Amino acid sequence: MEKAAIPATSDCDDLQRLADDHLVTAGDDALFVFLRVHHCICVSVQRTYESAALRRANGFFVKRCAEIYRNFHSGRCAPHDLSDRWVTALEAYSENKHSYLVLVKMAKAHILDDLPECLYGVSITKQEYDDVFLIIVSCLRQVLRKAAGNVAANKIKALLLDNAVGHVRLRLLRERAWKKVERRRELARKAVTEEI
Repeated sequence: MEKAAIPATSDCDDLQRLADDHLVTAGDDALFVFLRVHHCICVSVQRTYESAALRRANGFFVKRCAEIYRNFHSGRCAPHDLSDRWVTALEAYSENKHSYLVLVKMAKAHILDDLPECLYGVSITKQEYDDVFLIIVSCLRQVLRKAAGNVAANKIKALLLDNAVGHVRLRLLRERAWKKVERRRELARKAVTEEI
């Protein structure tokens, strides 16, 4: 993965533009909410943390989010463009764009497939990684609150945000992503030191 500079405001602004354009063409559907949540996270991480490594990981993740969106909307669905989980999530989205329950599938694809790729080349600490969890929950609450009239948005809020089980599930997904990265780093260390 190429080195990315500390994300500039333009990285967050790119997500905002995508969300704004999407709102005009498709309305406040699940993909719009997904983009809005990630824009909120991007801005919050930039404002809250001074760690260059964490900001770099944020930049990679933001760019990947935008790339997934653009790949889907331009019909680029090859395995290197969209993971199998993303294909499943976007098929579900295509069938019911205004079901916010699709957000769960999108989150799973983004956390398990995109996040490890974005974290691998960046040396953030586990504590920094874990600290971002509170920002994620806050942004989900903020964006879903605006969609309070949507029954599915209320279900997601109840499932993920308003109970401990939802927090545990989200944390477990993020733990799996972190472990995937650590597993690859360990293999790389062994390959270099033991000449596998």
